[in-house]
Amino acid sequence: MQGSAVVENDMVMIQGYLSDVPDGTELELRTWDNSRKTDRVDFNIFNQISNNFEPTNCVIKGNTDYYRVKLGFNNDSDNNIDTINSLTINNYPNPFNPETTISFNNPQTGKVSLSVYNIKGQLVKALLDDEAIAGPHSVVWNGKDNRGKSVASGIYFTKIKTGTSTQTKKMLLMK
Repeated sequence: MQGSAVVENDMVMIQGYLSDVPDGTELELRTWDNSRKTDRVDFNIFNQISNNFEPTNCVIKGNTDYYRVKLGFNNDSDNNIDTINSLTINNYPNPFNPETTISFNNPQTGKVSLSVYNIKGQLVKALLDDEAIAGPHSVVWNGKDNRGKSVASGIYFTKIKTGTSTQTKKMLLMK
């Protein structure tokens, strides 16, 4: 798994996909700079029982779909889950062909609308328009419109709306 992000004073969702990793493997995060020097990064894992991020080893379990991870230990006062309870949306792979998985974090239980639009702002595909519980979710878009026809290569936007928030993410379909 590899990925990168540059963030200042904000949160970022880093998506990683693991395959063929045996149960019991310990997750390790590393950073590197232009000199290719690497450093191990300390991180906290979200404990659903205590509702806090806690320093612990992250051991991969086959039945776990995701991990909530917080990097660094600079400010223990913001350990509460409220720091990550915001609407977020991402997709992988991007660019994609023929399908992409759209992942989102719903901050609170309620109605969620997830749709795909073309570059002209026209609705291409309604993926979700229903109640969704708080937490992470994912939906696969197969590159087809509401009529079941494959769409052309190009830029598309996935838009998510909840009762209080809206976010948009750009996607690129390459055939």
